Amino acid sequence: MTADIAAILAIDGIATGAVYALVAIGTVLIFTVTRVIFIPCGDIAAFTALTLAALDARQLPDDHFAKKLALEFRAAFLKANNVPTTDGFSAYSFDGWRIFTSAAERALKTAKPGTVEFRKALRDEILNTKELSGVHAVYNFKPGAYYGVDERALVIVRLVNGAWTYQP
Repeated sequence: MTADIAAILAIDGIATGAVYALVAIGTVLIFTVTRVIFIPCGDIAAFTALTLAALDARQLPDDHFAKKLALEFRAAFLKANNVPTTDGFSAYSFDGWRIFTSAAERALKTAKPGTVEFRKALRDEILNTKELSGVHAVYNFKPGAYYGVDERALVIVRLVNGAWTYQP
């Protein structure tokens, strides 16, 4: 790695860290005053609010889109790793896998794997994913909105005795 690349990576890391620090400070200030977790920042809101589904899906109502899948994910994670999941990232990986396999099934109908056409078809099918339920969200991609999460994914939680509690 050259010094130029190291400098660019360092600056990028500092800038990204500063953004997360500002969001964290804002979240703490809002929580301190209102006792409500309010995070109006796209990806961060999705991670913070949606992580409940992966961490304790048992609290979700039975008709919540994520409950069954999240409980199945938690059981599969426990079986594979002999420890329960304690983070939201593994569930995001699971959701990413669901998006990929769903898109790959559709792309296989139009192109042969290993070809440029297949890679283009796979990309297009990922971006055409609609109404795919995951642990964290129902994914709907469209041009310019590559995160794919809509308001159905949000939940309200409250910190009670040191634990996140779902608030209907």
